[in-house]
Amino acid sequence: MAPPNAIPQRSPRLSTGASLFLDAVRLTAAIVVAVGHLSKPAFSTGWKDISGYATDAVVAFFLLSGVVIRYVTTHKQETLSSYLTDRVSRIYSVVLPAFLLVLAVEAVAALRHIQPDALTRAGVPHFLLLLVANCTFTAFTWHQYLLLPANIPLWSLCFECPYYLLYGVFWYRSGWTRALLLAAIALAVGPEVLALFPIWIAGCLLYECFLRLRNYRLHPPALAALLLTVALLWLALHQRVAHWKSASATTFHHWQSSAALNSPLSRALLPRFGHDSFVTLNAYPWAAIFFVGMLLGLLLLDRLPLAPHGRLRATITVLAEATFPLYLFHWPLFRLAVALAGHPLASNPAKLALLLSVVALSTWLGHILNRFKLALRHRLSNQLASRQMTPHGSQHVMDSPDGHAFSQATTLPHLD
Repeated sequence: MAPPNAIPQRSPRLSTGASLFLDAVRLTAAIVVAVGHLSKPAFSTGWKDISGYATDAVVAFFLLSGVVIRYVTTHKQETLSSYLTDRVSRIYSVVLPAFLLVLAVEAVAALRHIQPDALTRAGVPHFLLLLVANCTFTAFTWHQYLLLPANIPLWSLCFECPYYLLYGVFWYRSGWTRALLLAAIALAVGPEVLALFPIWIAGCLLYECFLRLRNYRLHPPALAALLLTVALLWLALHQRVAHWKSASATTFHHWQSSAALNSPLSRALLPRFGHDSFVTLNAYPWAAIFFVGMLLGLLLLDRLPLAPHGRLRATITVLAEATFPLYLFHWPLFRLAVALAGHPLASNPAKLALLLSVVALSTWLGHILNRFKLALRHRLSNQLASRQMTPHGSQHVMDSPDGHAFSQATTLPHLD
């Protein structure tokens, strides 16, 4: 049975060029995150700390994720159960190995007394609390800030996973059931998580804008010039990001502290934008810039006659499969390198070697974890099918696309 909001297949699948662009964007974003974090003093010396770029790249991931989920749900007739099965298998096929890596790295760091982190500084009980909060993606619910220092990038999943749930309920349910479920989820996750939800929804809007503009007569040179302008604008404005973040956090703090809003109810319901918080109003101007840039890039590459099975396509697809492992594994691997070396890396060749090693390892793991994801999805789907019999009494086994399996089937990768 089709979901309540199902739309007939109204457009051809993404062209090779458009799919290649999305692959390239998420690969670039993952590398920017890794390089930005490598520049932190905890991992290396001699470089300027450019970790702010890593936070910006996560904003791009939010948009990319919205694009993909919108594509999947408007081109496949799934159920809420199969949709959630795809999301669970996609996320936990990488998150669970990432947690095992964290435990191993923290054990090494504790034994060598290098950079004591959550385990050695706060003790085992608090470390386990952080693990549970991040494994269940509840680290930011209702003004909590339970970051796992052993793997900071997990913070974004504590936002994206509730967004998957909100969108899935909206798309696959209707009437009072949908309204009550959406209200319950929003009440459960709290204001910090909801504060960035419009950026994720903008990714869905980005896909819809692309569909409506792709058939217009837009000249590639003009699109390329506009795309370059957007990139230069981002580079120019990024120099002021630290000042803007500090100013916006201070302004919002004063506004929240005003007499009109300084009540228990307002303090409970309003999100808290701190100077060191990932929840920041600056995410919105960056999201607007990325929105325009990604839309122009899709429209430009959509018009290029690229071979669907060319060498460039195959290379970028293989590398793009490494983005999720790269995103979740680079932080603990950097910590492991520092723990083994006994100090932050100072040599540029050593930093480059570490970065390339992490990318290579993530590329290798991407294939292995993709197989793990497919096996996990198959197992979950079979368990679900055993409880949901078809009218004829036979089992209905769902095989809907997600993640990198989606890339193989439809030329559009998952961009979490």
